[in-house]
Amino acid sequence: MAKMCLKTMFRDSLIRTGNQSKHQCAMAPTLYDVKPEPGDLIEIDRGSYQHWAVYVGDGFVVHMAPPFETPGARSSSIMSVLTEKAMVKKEELWEVVGTDQWKISNSLDEEYEPRPAPVIVADACMLVGQELPYCVFTGNCEHFVNELRYGKAESRQVRKTGEAVMMVGLASIGTNWVATRVCQDSLDASRFPRWKVLLLAWFVVAALLCCLLLAVVVLSYVLQGRLEESLKVGVKRLRCLHLREKQFN
Repeated sequence: MAKMCLKTMFRDSLIRTGNQSKHQCAMAPTLYDVKPEPGDLIEIDRGSYQHWAVYVGDGFVVHMAPPFETPGARSSSIMSVLTEKAMVKKEELWEVVGTDQWKISNSLDEEYEPRPAPVIVADACMLVGQELPYCVFTGNCEHFVNELRYGKAESRQVRKTGEAVMMVGLASIGTNWVATRVCQDSLDASRFPRWKVLLLAWFVVAALLCCLLLAVVVLSYVLQGRLEESLKVGVKRLRCLHLREKQFN
């Protein structure tokens, strides 16, 4: 009798845990506690870049994935720059997200009118299994989802990168101009002293940045093992929660 009671209590405990996991979403935490609707765009933070997918309902997303696009890929997915083809896949949201942060991001709704949700979902599902041309600058995963939702293949990442490159170029021109003036004035003992304060501040800032960079390198090396172990444990727990949820569905 006691054994039967223990079994019943254990079964009820698992059922309660399974029901709770349905509402807690067995995946990495979202930046916003809002359930996506069909046709919504999902932005996933991979660290060095953002991966994009379109939500098609029932916990599934459709996304264009180059060979190196996987959860936790981080900087290794820079190799996708060399990729010319990408596969359109339909996968569960939690599998695509992994342990990364994600959010619903229909940020271009203010600029363009979204297409009807059933049309977005139908077009996305129709492309599943196809291999499409891939280019980081003209045809990446963000271009793909924006074309599905708005009919416009745009990428804010590419736009921001172009703006950043322009700013770096302007900064380089200004730096080169100042360096040229310093070099010219260094030949004139009466004019060079006016640059001493600027050069002193420059060297101090450069020394501080080098020390900061060295500290980051040392900390990254020291904490590497702990971070990897924490990620492994997190992924293992998420998979267990997902399997448990499937058992009680």
